[in-house]
Amino acid sequence: FLWVVVLAGCLGVGRGQAMCDEFDKLCVVDTQDGMAATPADGAVFRADCRFDSFVRCPAISFHAIWWTGNATTLTFDTGGVIINDETVQCDVPSTGVFVNYTGTAPCNKTDVVLTGLGADWRVVRFTVKPLTYYINNTDSYVCFRLGNPAGGTFPQRCVYFDVVVLPRAVQVQGPGVSGSTIRVSIGEQLRLRVFTTHLMSDQHMDIGLREEGCDRVDPSVLCPSPELPRQSWEGPTSCVFANDTNTMTCERYLLYTPTKEENGQEYRLSFQGGFALPAPEGEFRPHPAGTSCDTAEGLCFEGPYLDRALTNFKVVVNTPEPEFVTYDPDQVLFERPGVYTDPPVYTLAGTPFDGSVQPRGFINCPLRGFGIFVRKTGTAPENLNISLVPAAPGTPDALSQGLTATREYLAAEDEGGDNVAQVGEISEFTTYIKYVGVAWTPTKEALGQTFQVCFRASETVPGGSLEISSRQACVFIPIERCMYCTVRDDTLQSVAARFRTTWLQIWTANYPGWYGASFAESGVEPWVDTRDPDHLPHSLLIRLGPVYKATHDGPLASLIDRFQTTREAIEAANPQVTSDMDTLRAGEQLCILPEICTDDEGGA
Repeated sequence: FLWVVVLAGCLGVGRGQAMCDEFDKLCVVDTQDGMAATPADGAVFRADCRFDSFVRCPAISFHAIWWTGNATTLTFDTGGVIINDETVQCDVPSTGVFVNYTGTAPCNKTDVVLTGLGADWRVVRFTVKPLTYYINNTDSYVCFRLGNPAGGTFPQRCVYFDVVVLPRAVQVQGPGVSGSTIRVSIGEQLRLRVFTTHLMSDQHMDIGLREEGCDRVDPSVLCPSPELPRQSWEGPTSCVFANDTNTMTCERYLLYTPTKEENGQEYRLSFQGGFALPAPEGEFRPHPAGTSCDTAEGLCFEGPYLDRALTNFKVVVNTPEPEFVTYDPDQVLFERPGVYTDPPVYTLAGTPFDGSVQPRGFINCPLRGFGIFVRKTGTAPENLNISLVPAAPGTPDALSQGLTATREYLAAEDEGGDNVAQVGEISEFTTYIKYVGVAWTPTKEALGQTFQVCFRASETVPGGSLEISSRQACVFIPIERCMYCTVRDDTLQSVAARFRTTWLQIWTANYPGWYGASFAESGVEPWVDTRDPDHLPHSLLIRLGPVYKATHDGPLASLIDRFQTTREAIEAANPQVTSDMDTLRAGEQLCILPEICTDDEGGA
């Protein structure tokens, strides 16, 4: 049975005792479940909160205990906390609860049964959640007082909540960042923005590699974090406050430039963002009431407070691929850095974009050439190569039709990076430009076809042929059908004989104004002065005849009859027409040289 003796504020309870304050009548009880206590007036509970879209604080519990012989009612007042939250259930772990309780009711203000106490004892359990961060911990509190049967009240007792909102997880932005992997090329400076946000605007934030609190993080997180070779920080952490969100964004920039000796290396880093808080004042002493930071040694961490959502980042060093670049035409190149070629070499326009269609070409007319520029930093000139490669299978290949490349020329880029110019000291960070031009004079066999021209840039190991990296691109060059560039000693009759037609047919196909479309982009001039058929200048573009486009599948023989031509003439003007081809498919085109005019009326 229970017996109680009131003597100078000391009560006996069963096999234990209770000590009650003589002023506010709140007690500390030694029961069969252990010691249970009402927290001291002014006790401070630490709440380590998370911050994502809003502040999420843990549930914190404490008790108010009294003897009904002294008081019968309990009233309370709160600020900055949730105390009647139905979502906070009793099975939510809470700090500093040193007693058992029964029942499944929500853990807001509710009675708790302590084993060994009778009906004349009351124990009320408070479970609260702080709402947000306050600069002053007195803004977040629960104050409560007892009342006696006569309607009087005793002095109130208050507990407070020191809310620490941990920073958000540190994030990283910069070139080459994808998830938790950061890729950087040799010779290129990596500039990483390392940043986080937090609510504690009155606290100094510091961002850096993880080096503290290693005993409080997941073992999978690198702690302490290693450094990158020759890394540096671009100044201290800087913070900016956003009025619209009431948050502080803090950032710091990490700089790192890998050397070629680090090719293929992988480094792992872990960053931290946190702030140091002052140590709680006062003497530490055990207190059974809960997480009272000024009275419970070891329960409240003194700082620095660091973000908890940590990520390992992997930095991968690789060799960049050679880069195709474009320069304006007619720039002077160096045969090697600082030495002009003699005579000077001027660039062609280049490099064309991968998959682009170049200006149309014409048989016997030199192709308007283009250049292939390759840029690569930190590579010795002899290890940087440009080559022409065969076209894809089944695609007309200009290499087999005589397309060639000029010799290679070498230059070095100036400091501005936008000119081909001389540089001084050559180092592993020098950017070399290698250049070749593409030249081709299509022959008759190329008429009416679109050719693929592919080129490849590669870097090889010093002193060997093994490729380290490469890049390839292809362009397309259409060769116009029914067009011909004259050469020296050409006459209308000789051209007509070559294409199995008559001089009169070609002359009439070049009527005044036939050249309505401009040929400037192809670098050719059309035959304009056609008044004298006996005078055919060389290096001019002439038209052989009309181009026919089939609207449906049909036999080739019917076209021969329709246009009064011959099989031989069609094959001569259309190299894609082979001796075994009998049908023209819908959409296909032919150069037709009809024999509607003859030279019986005169000749040239």
